[in-house]
Amino acid sequence: MILSLSLIFNFCVSSVSAASGDIIYVNGSGGNDSWDGQSATYISGTTSGPKLSIKNATGTVNSGGTVNIADGTYKGTNNTEIIICRDMNIIGQSQTGTIINGTDSAWIFKIQSSATVTIENLTITNGNAYNGGAIYNDGNLTVSDGRFTDNYAYVAGSAIYNHGTLAVVYSSFLNNDADGGFGDPAYNFAAGTIYNDGNLTVTDSYFTENYAGHGNGAAIHNNGVLILTGTDFIGNSAYGSGGAIYNDNALIMANSNFIANVAYAAGGAIYNIGALAVTDSSFLNNVAYGAFYAPYISIAGGAIYNDYGGTYAVNSCYFEGNIPQDIYNNTEASSGYGSGVITGSSGDHGATGKAASKTMPLQKAGLPLAGLISAVLLVLGGLTVPKRR
Repeated sequence: MILSLSLIFNFCVSSVSAASGDIIYVNGSGGNDSWDGQSATYISGTTSGPKLSIKNATGTVNSGGTVNIADGTYKGTNNTEIIICRDMNIIGQSQTGTIINGTDSAWIFKIQSSATVTIENLTITNGNAYNGGAIYNDGNLTVSDGRFTDNYAYVAGSAIYNHGTLAVVYSSFLNNDADGGFGDPAYNFAAGTIYNDGNLTVTDSYFTENYAGHGNGAAIHNNGVLILTGTDFIGNSAYGSGGAIYNDNALIMANSNFIANVAYAAGGAIYNIGALAVTDSSFLNNVAYGAFYAPYISIAGGAIYNDYGGTYAVNSCYFEGNIPQDIYNNTEASSGYGSGVITGSSGDHGATGKAASKTMPLQKAGLPLAGLISAVLLVLGGLTVPKRR
């Protein structure tokens, strides 16, 4: 099992003020951690006013209470590396205005197994950790209307490492980078903007231009149970397999789009070695280059690569422009052949269609220019499923 954070504290955020309540306010420009946090503005002549820091507020709020964070940019030791061990809601004033910045040197939240937590209306950026660059979850976590940008993990989960139960809804993930332990096989070549070895649901969300260096699955690396609905994956790239998703357990997916994702090895959009069920989804201009599979570049699976031991069912899906082909099912292993069923789908699903003819300058964006232009034109032309909230 992949190691968790390089240093896990054996204590949790504790109360830091004698006064606490069901609602605690935070204001990074007008607050004071010596105030009780029970008013959004300072009440003259009293100690009632907003907290200055998020760490102080989460340590003050009652179990089951809410921390309301005013717009502003929050960084530094009092706003990062926050360990939460009791139930609470952490809500920003607005997604684009309430920003927690790890300054490339700190992770943001660790949710303990004892806690049920909702995080809403926050931008979390520049988090940095061994695993879980922004958030490491051992508990029961819901992320709603969140925005994760430019977070980094040395091994896995550049935005979120989930070891518990995680629900993501109406959230976006842009330009996050997990390096998979720089190819050290001790780390199983994991990566993922979200790394899951628990239970994960993702609904109406976006993964754009995320990167898996020396690992597999740029957007999601799944070793648990993943249910995915109404989510778009655009321009993600993996140095290994699974340009968007690497599935090693159970993945059920519907009404989602995969556009211009790239895998240097196999599975431009999805690499599957577990159980995969896909319904009513689109795969457009995804590319797999077949590295490490030489001389088998023609069987790399532009949209989906189903490896031996994996099973897949694809129903009512649309495939176009995937290179070298839409789906490749590996039946050449000595044991545990892959198997799959395709029903009601359009496109060329054969193993030898659409010979690869492009070269890829593998960089952080990971996108061949022609593929990116085609993807943008498809979106602007209204040929893909309309964007959701």
